[in-house]
Amino acid sequence: MRVYANCYELMSEIFREVWEMGHTCKPYSYQNKIVEGNPEFYTKEVTNYSYCLLNMYKTEYLFLMDSSALPWAEAEFQERISPLSINPGDAWRLRFDVWNQFLDIDGKFDYTYNQRMRKQLIPVIEDLRDHPDTRQAIISIWDPNIDNKNTGGLKRIPCSLNYQFLYRNERLHIIYNQRSADVVTHFGNDVYLAYRLMEHVAERTGYKKGYLYHNIGSLHTYKKDWPKLKQTIDDIKI
Repeated sequence: MRVYANCYELMSEIFREVWEMGHTCKPYSYQNKIVEGNPEFYTKEVTNYSYCLLNMYKTEYLFLMDSSALPWAEAEFQERISPLSINPGDAWRLRFDVWNQFLDIDGKFDYTYNQRMRKQLIPVIEDLRDHPDTRQAIISIWDPNIDNKNTGGLKRIPCSLNYQFLYRNERLHIIYNQRSADVVTHFGNDVYLAYRLMEHVAERTGYKKGYLYHNIGSLHTYKKDWPKLKQTIDDIKI
């Protein structure tokens, strides 16, 4: 497992690794859209990628590809932890070009993280308070009763599987399991949102925050974004 001291180290390496080690595949669907045969969606992919991020120092490097992504990510996080049921909410407007295409005819998304998380968050916090050594503090995003019926582009299904919290060595760590992560468009946001979730739970439990352990089944990017993988961080900043 790679260990990164901060976000600069993480983002310096992640694009290069997908570019140099990625294999090409041709997906049938993208979110809730059929892209079979569309070369723009041919994919460079690294499978079973895992790393550990020690802290969120130099957070700005997570958002080099899209300066609008940081305010979106923070607004999205606040909606995710809200006890109210939110769909579509307002955060998506901050990345209108990314998310507008996925609204259905009723102006809603197929799902939101808020809808998947909101009833699980408080019980997980209480479990961690009452049982610091628990291995059962898990927030599940993937719902097999819903998502297994909607594969193949029928509807959008979550890229995230679950978040697990472990209080060990006097720190609260988060283990984030994803089935899929688009390294150019969404990866930095996924990192930020997972780390913010750990910070939130640590604050609510009174524990010191720990590390982010991130496991990704498919770390990838689409052909339309391949040129970006060859850039260095300094190139992107320019």
